[in-house]
Parts: sequence; C-alpha cells; structure tokens
Amino acid sequence: MQKSPDGWILALTLNPREMWRYSQSNGGFAGLVVPNLEKKDDYRQAFCIAFGPDSNLYLSTHGGVFGAGSEVLRFDSKTGAPLGMFVPTKSGGLQGATCMTFGSDGNLYVAGDENAAILPRGVAFGPDGHLYALAGPPRQAGATPSYVEPDRILRYDGATNRT
Repeated sequence: MQKSPDGWILALTLNPREMWRYSQSNGGFAGLVVPNLEKKDDYRQAFCIAFGPDSNLYLSTHGGVFGAGSEVLRFDSKTGAPLGMFVPTKSGGLQGATCMTFGSDGNLYVAGDENAAILPRGVAFGPDGHLYALAGPPRQAGATPSYVEPDRILRYDGATNRT
C-alpha cells in the first residue's frame, strides 16, 4: 500500500491481482486503477508498488514459477495507463522482487528473496540517508521459511555499503 502524490491510497489486492484506489479522508473505495496484474503463462504476480521521482507508479512482479524472474513496470499514477517496462525480466539479476523504494538520488532500490538469505519484507530510506530493510529470519538450506520467527531491521550504510 502506498500514498500517491495526489493524496490517494493505492493498494494491491491478492485475488484478483489488481490495484485499487481508496480515499485518504474516509477509507472508501474510489475505483480500480490497474486491472489484471497476473501473467497467466508463468503465474508472475504483482508484488510491490512505489512512486518515482517523476510521480509515476512503479510495480514489481514476483515470479510464481522458480526462475521465472521479476520485472518492474511503470504506470501513470492518475490514470493507471501502462507506460512500459522500466526494468525487464532478469535484467541485472532481478529475481524475486519483493519490495522497492526510490532513493533521494532518484535511483530505484529493489530487494528480492529468490536467492536472498534475509527474506526482505520492506525497504525504506531513513532521515539519516541510510537504507533500512525489514528482514525475515535467515533461510535454512532445504527448509521451508518460517514466518513465526521475529523479524529484524537491518541498516545499510550508503557510504560503506555495509550493514
């Protein structure tokens, strides 16, 4: 869920995979923004949204089939009209995109979980300029991820690129 530059609340729905608009003042449903966000050929689904410095809406997908890849699509934030692919599937190693944010430098930062050890659940820049990630428990080889273990917040220092 994200607040749009023009004050609406936009949310991805799970079933059906669509993006809906809600009123910030009363929470009422205000309409469908982007319909049909699921790709039937490989079950790729919309997963995360972020607003760019250009006020457009960016949406990441997460492959439903292992190795199907991820992509970042761009939409007009007011009309929902597609504006094309921002990051093509498997471009630059993009796999399992689960969360993303734009930095003050205008760059898009994307976290993924397909090959990750930390299972990222959210990313954001703090007022100190560092990137923070809400991370799930580390993966255990051959084990199913546990969602009952506590999460942790990791801080990445932009100057040193270290946690």
